[in-house]
Amino acid sequence: QSTWEAVVSTQSTWEAVVSTQSTWEAVVSTQSTWEAVVSTQSTWGQMDNEFGHIVTPVAFNVGLALKSEDYELSAGYGCPEVNGMKPGGAVRMSTVFPVLCDASNRRRSGMLLFNFRPKGKRKPKGGAVKVGASHDDICGIPHTTTRDLAVPEAEHYSSLAIRKAILLVRYTDFVKRYMGERKGANDRKMRGLKKEFVAFYASFEKEATAIGDPTLVATEIVQLKEIAAGDGIDLEAGGKKRPREEGGPDLAALQKLKVAELRKRLDARGLGTKGKKAELVERLSAAIRAAADSAEPPKKKQRLVQGEEAKTFQCPITMEIMDDPVIAADGHSYERKAIAQWLSN
Repeated sequence: QSTWEAVVSTQSTWEAVVSTQSTWEAVVSTQSTWEAVVSTQSTWGQMDNEFGHIVTPVAFNVGLALKSEDYELSAGYGCPEVNGMKPGGAVRMSTVFPVLCDASNRRRSGMLLFNFRPKGKRKPKGGAVKVGASHDDICGIPHTTTRDLAVPEAEHYSSLAIRKAILLVRYTDFVKRYMGERKGANDRKMRGLKKEFVAFYASFEKEATAIGDPTLVATEIVQLKEIAAGDGIDLEAGGKKRPREEGGPDLAALQKLKVAELRKRLDARGLGTKGKKAELVERLSAAIRAAADSAEPPKKKQRLVQGEEAKTFQCPITMEIMDDPVIAADGHSYERKAIAQWLSN
């Protein structure tokens, strides 16, 4: 009650928020946005129990750097400042906020993911890399720490939470690229995109099953199926017995091909040619399997994303399909420029 009074009982504050017609319309005239803000019980719970966590930083001028002769940071995920980092550079964040845990010591958010890669054409030695972190506390006192991170030889996850987060990053990157490249794509390009979609769906479903989180099935897999249905993509193509095409996708034979030849064959199919050799081999193999499953389905006229499918990718501020989505502290996704402008004003 006291928090609510502090927010809305002051006449000047209330007028600043709702007396401007355009602002008011932007916030509450859209039913879905209004429901997300005030009619959900969890939102009020956040205001009652987490208000201090949301508005009070615990660290300032946070820095993170990879100290290695072999590797460099290439990408980051989890907050706007991390998402916008430059490959090869250090990470800088102006503030970091605390995250409330529930009774089982589970956190709803707060994870930052970083991808690092070998420097140039240097062949990594493996072993461990040093990660240095620094920050100023709430009293302005600086702190620094360095830790050694082991570089595993094979794919490895220290927890299911990290495994799920990485899967969601891959999902977001793929859907964003797919939605962008399909705009104005010709028939040849669209066939290639559909094959990639089938391969990605199969890998995502397999990983989601391994993680065992039902929310992945209820949300991301449902969204993938909606997109596939709209674009006439047969997702079952990834689960049938796959006859060979021209001898079949002989993985050993594909692995013997040079990168230039792999890219040539991928380009001929209208598929992406970027990535390491292992990625190119997997992409070409998936395309060969998909092509051998069945004949191309009847072509359908491409349509814009609309209806319930569109709401999934809409920014609550602009009410348009997001091109550069980010997740804010409230757990909702927004167009980067829109939420940045909204916060600055």
